[in-house]
Parts: sequence; structure tokens; C-alpha cells
Amino acid sequence: MKETQSRPNLVLLGTAFLVVFLAAFAATAPFQAPPAFAGPPQKTGEGIEFQFYAPDAKAVYLSGEFNDWAPEADLMTKDEDGIFRLTKRLSPRRYEYKFVIDGTWKEDPANPAKAPDPYGGSNSVIVVLENGEVSMEVAKKPSPAPIVGQITASGRPIYFAILWHQHQPRYERDSVSGEYLDPWVRLHCAKDYYDMAAMVQEFEGLKYSVNLTPVLLTQMEEIVRGYETNGPTDKMLRLSARPASALTQDDKVFLLARFFDANWSNQIDPFPRYRELRDRRVGFSPEKLLESVPRYSAQDFLDLQVWFNLAWMDPDFLKGGVELPSGLKIDLSDLVKKGQGFTEAEKKRLLDAQIEIMRNVIPIHKKLQDAGRIEVTTTPFYHPILPLIYDTDLAQVAMPNVVLPSERFSFPGDATEQVRRASAFYEQRFGRKPEGMWPGEGAVAQEIIDVVASQGFKWFATDMENLAQSLGKTNLTDEEKFSIYRGTQNGASLGLVFRDTGFSNDIGFKFARVDPVEAANDFIKNLSNIQRDLADSDKDHIVVVILDGENPWQNYENDGKDFLRALYSQLAKASWVKTTTISEFLRTHPLETLPVVDKLWAGSWDGHSFATWIGEPDEDAAWDDLTLARRAFEEWKAGAAAGEGEEVGDRGKAAGAAVKAPDARLVAQVYELLLAAEGSDWFWWYGKDKDSGNDERFDEAFRNTLKQAYVLMGKEPPEYLSESIIGVGARAATVSAAGKGPLPGGTEKTLLSMDDPLGDDNGPGSYTYPTNAVFVGGAYDAKHFEVSMDSTDIFFRVSIAGDLTDPWGGDVAFCLQGIDLYIDTDGKPGSGAKQLYTARNANAGSGSEWEYYVMANMDEVGLYDVDLKRIPRARVAAWGDPLTRTITVKVPVEFVGKPDRNWKVIAFVVGHDGYSPGRVRPITTTSQEWSFGGSVNSSLEPGIIDLIVPPGQSQKDILGAFKATGKLVEIPGVKIMGK
Repeated sequence: MKETQSRPNLVLLGTAFLVVFLAAFAATAPFQAPPAFAGPPQKTGEGIEFQFYAPDAKAVYLSGEFNDWAPEADLMTKDEDGIFRLTKRLSPRRYEYKFVIDGTWKEDPANPAKAPDPYGGSNSVIVVLENGEVSMEVAKKPSPAPIVGQITASGRPIYFAILWHQHQPRYERDSVSGEYLDPWVRLHCAKDYYDMAAMVQEFEGLKYSVNLTPVLLTQMEEIVRGYETNGPTDKMLRLSARPASALTQDDKVFLLARFFDANWSNQIDPFPRYRELRDRRVGFSPEKLLESVPRYSAQDFLDLQVWFNLAWMDPDFLKGGVELPSGLKIDLSDLVKKGQGFTEAEKKRLLDAQIEIMRNVIPIHKKLQDAGRIEVTTTPFYHPILPLIYDTDLAQVAMPNVVLPSERFSFPGDATEQVRRASAFYEQRFGRKPEGMWPGEGAVAQEIIDVVASQGFKWFATDMENLAQSLGKTNLTDEEKFSIYRGTQNGASLGLVFRDTGFSNDIGFKFARVDPVEAANDFIKNLSNIQRDLADSDKDHIVVVILDGENPWQNYENDGKDFLRALYSQLAKASWVKTTTISEFLRTHPLETLPVVDKLWAGSWDGHSFATWIGEPDEDAAWDDLTLARRAFEEWKAGAAAGEGEEVGDRGKAAGAAVKAPDARLVAQVYELLLAAEGSDWFWWYGKDKDSGNDERFDEAFRNTLKQAYVLMGKEPPEYLSESIIGVGARAATVSAAGKGPLPGGTEKTLLSMDDPLGDDNGPGSYTYPTNAVFVGGAYDAKHFEVSMDSTDIFFRVSIAGDLTDPWGGDVAFCLQGIDLYIDTDGKPGSGAKQLYTARNANAGSGSEWEYYVMANMDEVGLYDVDLKRIPRARVAAWGDPLTRTITVKVPVEFVGKPDRNWKVIAFVVGHDGYSPGRVRPITTTSQEWSFGGSVNSSLEPGIIDLIVPPGQSQKDILGAFKATGKLVEIPGVKIMGK
């Protein structure tokens, strides 16, 4: 499971590249004071100067309260050092601002003062004083008193279970040395995995659960074993242990690039020496890093080695002694107090402490589980999307029109093996069989219930949105939300646990920017409201919270310890809450007494679908590569002559030759690699919906995993595995927000130009905008529609009345809107498709049945045929121009033909939501933060906000016809040429 703004565990805040080894730099270069690059806002004779370091950026703008947040009002000027600068005269007052770098909004990394923005992030803050100086001090208000003592409750108490999911992907290992190339398993062990379990001991009566994935623990054990035997560990541990006097030039460049990989505000800035070492660098580029090396002495590099590792320690180890189950005590407070001038012996003590903590991760969990204080759960071994391993066609349950990989991946036996291995791994380390499971990414489906139950598991968990889909409901009652259910398949039964999305996201995203006690009070108050509402129920209810147990905390001050202790202390004191583990709850609430879910929805925690892992061209290409390798393995294992493998799309052919039946040891090695390649993390980073900041590394590691499998099978790895998967499915280049005019293609001829009434962005007349401030007025109000063409392409343009904004930063420079176009090429009644795309809740009118459908939004721009199957080769493109407030969609003539007088088009604007069915934002009875209001009949009313209406007709009459007919509305097309 991944919390969307926290992953990956790479935290590459200062570097988003893999440093290459550079040529030697003249060691005799004289030391100079580092330039003040990318400094904080400061007073100058002309006003307040703002700076941003972005040597590779094309354009950087300053946007804030001083220019009404205009994204392109204040263009900054780039100097030769890669620093963009702008000076503004500002009156004394408080200001919030951000930088806009090539269309992407970012905080000021040089300014520690932050304030929450409306989109789950932060704005930078300055205060211009009366004398013109700049202050970045944000005064903290006193923490409130804990609220738990003010709550009086009666009736049935509420049960409460929290599960912390601890996971790391399978990181790449150097093919020669065997060391891991990333340090995040080790560093999160030292900072998170030990203390997140151990903290339960501080609060009498408190209970919770921890999910430990086998792929995490396997890497942890290998690193410990490597450290103990002088074998491979991870690269950054090796370079940390190397004496500073023995560091090579390449080592020093690497340290300057990667040893500041931490949350600067919470892990670097609180420590003056570490901050000073960071600020001494002259830049982030390889050339600037090389230039920086002579500015650091051997002692500086030794201090850097120590501080990087200290910053990734849990604060408890830095403030006093912590006794581990092994009996050893870890106390690093003297190093923090010393601050600098560290010795090699002190550094070794720190690294030894990290390894000792890693040795004790499993023992502390086992000790607390045996004492009944926590439950330890697990995940299928390599953290796969279990339903997709079972059958990729299950993606169609939530996404009926998803573009699936060219070949179906369906290996139910692999799904069972991933679960079996997890159970066996757990039992070997904890001396008992596991009862509960958080499947990778909370991915579940009806079809895998017996897969999980067959291996002895009693329950598994997923997100509450999947419960709503399973029950066929938009809104769940508290009775329905806070219950555990039973699922059955092929005679097997399994407890179905659904996490509360809101509580989980509050911890993952919201509370990091809130006073710890205030955040805990908010949580406790919401929990008490649920208890009060259910106090008179005749059965017990349970609130379940599940989220990442490592990723959120680096965004909190003091590693989140202040918030967790504030929350845990109140939970332990609340008489109306019974903290429990899920297995403990099920022991007193047997499966046979639980309500039944007849058919479990196929979805994950992320938008009740599998869209994050399948459906984008790059994701599908990765699945195809995996499918080919998996088939080659089956042929090889059977000792059959493989010959040329089956072709998958344009990705090439799997090469192979006849081989003898391999021995069991070799079979096991290859199968291990393929199971590892089934992990969810590879597919998470493919596509445009997620970005690690270093996707190329994950891509290379995935392909290398498959290559190794082919090599072990005695086969030459297919050539396509040497080519990056990233960009395999890239569509035609689009014009950015700064672009102007049509794409090249010749002189355009206008075919249709018509105005659309203003103020009709209300569907059938009743719809209202969502309440979040991102939904600016007029965002969905089409005011003009135009169709034109040149020798190669047809252009459809929709101009809107409001500002064309792009707050979520898609590739097409618009994100709130979705544009639908249904092209009728012959104008004949009954010829073509009548039904519109999913969730539009509308049909084409007689004589407007369509032959082609075009979808255009931030997540997909594509052309579909009458069977709603995507035409993969059609290079359709879309882009927005904020200056003219126009969205343009380009469709190649070669796929749809040239318009003539028979052509009609149904065109309209929907609210785009990449996580909802059909990518259409929901419409509910009243407006909510992320949903439209005004719904009167969700089964019949259209999901259309503004329709391009033929002259002389009324949008309200067309879209509101369902009220009189009791049927889906039928929409007429607009003639493109003539009357």
C-alpha cells in the first residue's frame, strides 16, 4: 500500500538522478566560500528578491497572494548558475507563495515557513516587516489540552483497530558485488520499524497490529547477514563505513549527491551542522557536485557520513537509552550533543547500532505478539496485486473499458504460491501461523477468497470503497461501514475487513501539518461521534484504520512521535473505546455470525480499481514482458523445445532454443525471479499516474530481473528487454500550457464555429460545483465550440468561461475537465453505436449514432471504435491553453476519414475524476468537497455538466428528459458542415 504523496522511500529531495562517476577534479583548487544559491527571500534595495535553483528548467514563475496566484504573471530570470531570480516590491504583511516550474507548482525549499494549501500540500510563507526585512518565523500557538477527558459516553463502546503496514519494494542489487543499491530497508528499520511496534509498551491496555511484508524482512535479514560476514549490504552503508580519509573522488561526489536524501525540514534543518554541510554545496548537477568537493575537508565528509545516518534514526535513540530485546542498550544522544568532529570509532558505533536495531525488529514484534499487545500480519510474499496475478481480466470489473495488455496474464497457481510462501515465512519467524493479511495494495477480488483461505488465513483487509462497490451503494451507513463481513468461495470462508478511508488519510496526509495534540483531538472527536451514533446498536462495531507505517513520519516533526503519543494516550484512556486487533475481535465474533458479502468487488485501496498498475501503455508493456517470460519458463521447465516465443504487440519475440529438462534447483531460482517480477511496485511506477522521481531505476531493475530469468534458463534475453519500457506507449507530443496555436499540419479550414450559452454548466439545470476551492467558477461552462481541419488532422476546440487551471499538473495542461466527442460519420438512423461511454448515463439520439468516440482528459486521450475498444495506433492528442481558456483535441484524418455534410458530433464537458467509474466525477444529492451536487435520480440522470446543443434546442430539455420519460436521455449531434 502506498500513500500517494509519501512514496517512494527514496526521498530524493535534493537529487532526482543517479550520479555518474566523474573525471577527477583538480585537488589543488583553492577553497572559496559557497555562493548563496537558491537562498530564501531577502530584502534588497529594489524590494524582496526570490530565488529558485532549477538549472534544467525552461521557465520559472513566482505565484502567490501578491499576484492573485496567477501562474504566469511574474516570470523569473535565470542566471549562469542555474538560479532563477525575481525582485518584487511588497507592502508589509504576510504572504503565501509558490514557484511554478515548467507548469509544476512547488514550495520554496529554502524557506522553512509553511502553511497548508487547499490541495493537501503546503505554501511557503513570508512576513514583510515594517522596515522591509523578511521574516520566516511562523509562531506556533500553544497545544490544546487533550479532549478525551471532556467526552462523556454511554451505551455500547466502539472497537478500534489500527494496522501499520510496513513494506519496502525489492530493491536492485549490483550484479557483481550483490549489494543493494538503495538504503531504505536499513534506514527505515532504524527510524520506523522497531519503534512503531515498541511504542505500544508505553500505554497500558493499548493494542494494535503491524503488517510486515516478507519482501521487506528478507532484505533486512540479508543486509544484517552481509554486515556480520563482511559480505554485501547496501551501497550507502558501505560508503558510510569507509574511512573518510580513504574516500575517492567518486565516493565524495556520491556522498554530496545522496547523503542529503531526507526531508530537509524535519531531518536536516533541526541539526545546524548537518544543515551547514548541505548548504555548502554549490549545486545539484554532476558538474556542480564535482566543483563542490574541494570545499569539504576529510572531517567534513566524516561528519556527513555520521549525520546522514543519525538523521535516519528514530528520535528515541537520539534522546536517551533504549533497551532492545537482545539486552543491548542504544543511546546516541552524545553524538547529537557533540554535533561535529566525529571520530571513525563513533561512526562505527552508530552503524553497529543500526544493524543491532535491525536484528531486533522481528524479536520485538514476536515478544509483543506473544504478550498479546500486538498482532503481526503479513502480505503475499513479493507484494503482488494478487487479483491481477490470478487474472488480469479482473481489472475490467472496476474499469470495463480499460485497455488491457496484449496478452492475458493468468497464473492462479502463482497467486497461491505467493500466499503460501508468505505464510511459511511468517511461521518460521514467529512460531505460529498468521491469521490476517493486508494483501499488496489492499487488492482483493471474489476470485481470490479461496486462494487466501486455502493457506490458513482467517481474514484479509482492503479499503471501504470496495465495500460500497460490493454492496452496490454510493453511501454507506455507519452500521455498514463499521462491521466486519464474511466472504465465501468454493466452500471457503474469509473475514472481510474494510479500512476507514478518511481516518487513514488524515494520518497519512493531513495531520503532519497540524499541532500533534490538536490532530489527536480531531481524531478522537471523530471517533467519539461514531461511537455515539452507534451506541444504541444491538451489535458490536469496529473502526479499522490501515496505512503505511513508515512513509508519513518524515513529513511530521519529531518523526511523528508527538502525534502518535498524543493519540495513543487518549485511546488508552477512553473508556468508550476498546482498542483491539482484528484477530482478537474475530475470536469473539465468529465468521458464521457476520454479515455476508455475496460478491467481493475487484479493487484496491487506490480508487477501488487497479488503474495504478494496469491500463496505461507502459504498464501494459511491462505486463506483456512478464507474460512472455512466464510462458517461456513453463516451456523450459517442461523441457520442451521453445523455438521462437509468441509475439506480444510490437514488443518483439522471446528468443529461445531447445533445452533439456532443468534440475529442480535451477527451476526454483528462475521461478523466484519471476515471482519477484510479479511485485506491485514495478507497475506502480510505470505510467503517468505515479512518479518516483527516478522511474528509470525501477524500470531497469524490472527488466534486469526478467533478463536474469532468461539467462538462468540458458536463453538469450529478448532484445526488447534492453530497451526502456518508459515511453513505449507514448502518444503524440502535446502542446504545453505555454504553447500557442494548433499543432503543425498545414493551414486549417474552419468547418463549424458556434457559441454555447453561458451559465448552463449545471447539467439538467440542478447540478452545482464541488465545494473545494480548486473548482473555480466557470471551469465547466463551455462558451464556444469549433471544428476545423487541415490536410492531416481534425481539431475540436472547446472554450470555457472560467479560468483553465491545472492544479494537479497533468500532461495536457488541464485536469478538472473531461471532453467527450462522439463522431457520427454517416448521419443514418440506426447506423453506429447508440450507447455513450461508461457513467455518462446517456445515449445518442436517432440519426446521431456514432462510429468513433474520443476521450480527452488528463489521464487518457484516446480514440475508440463502436465496440468501445481503444484504437491503439491512433495518435490522438489534446492540450489546454490557459490564455485563451481553450481545450483542443486533435484527431488524425487517417483513422476517422474526412468530414463531410453527413458528419455530426455529440460534444460535452464532464467533471474529470481518474478514480471514479468512467473517469467522471460523482454527482450526489448535495455538493461535497470532491463531488457535484444536485442529484435527483442517480440511475437515470446524465453525468454531463455542459452540453454543446444544436441550434434552437435547450440543454435543460435534453438532459432533463429523464424526469418525464423515466429513461436515459438521448442526445442529438451537432452538424459539422452546413445545416
